[in-house]
Amino acid sequence: GMEVMGNTLFAISVDFIRGYDLTTAEEVMEIEVTNASFLNGMGNNGIDKLYVTDFGAGRILELDVSDLSNPIVSTVVNNTGTTPNGIVVDGDNNRAVFVNWGMNAPIIEMDLDTYELNTLTNTGLTNCDGIDNDSFGNFYVSSWQPTPRITRYSDNFSNSENISAPGLSSPADISYAQSTDTLAIANSGNDNVTFIYF
Repeated sequence: GMEVMGNTLFAISVDFIRGYDLTTAEEVMEIEVTNASFLNGMGNNGIDKLYVTDFGAGRILELDVSDLSNPIVSTVVNNTGTTPNGIVVDGDNNRAVFVNWGMNAPIIEMDLDTYELNTLTNTGLTNCDGIDNDSFGNFYVSSWQPTPRITRYSDNFSNSENISAPGLSSPADISYAQSTDTLAIANSGNDNVTFIYF
């Protein structure tokens, strides 16, 4: 998992989360997450908070990075009841939305005030990996089975459609560049990146 917020690139490294200055490339933050099982996806609110999924422990973490010299991590969901993977913050609806591993993997929203969970849809897909959103309220999800694909969902997840994306191989994290309407998909199966230009 990686996220850019402000002038800092945040990256997961095993049980550490590190921050790097985008101008100097120097490390400006490091925090070890106690009892981390498998830190995986990461999203941000654009201001001061990161949200991280712990794939192995089934929990959601919140990381306050308003002071890079003293980041504060807390567990906001102890048990999702799933295996959470990619996560994105939807500020317009005051929620974080995360996808999950496994069969008929659900997409779940977390209220950013109460941290309550609500299942948005059961996808019918197996092994959902990454999620991101565009500037029009749509969400994009990568999944491995029944065939590797990218699915676009409406903002309330009531409508979905497959997006043509040749060359996918175990598509993992994805990132939507809203300024250029470009979706980038990291393929863990062939070490390539697929770009879709909308």
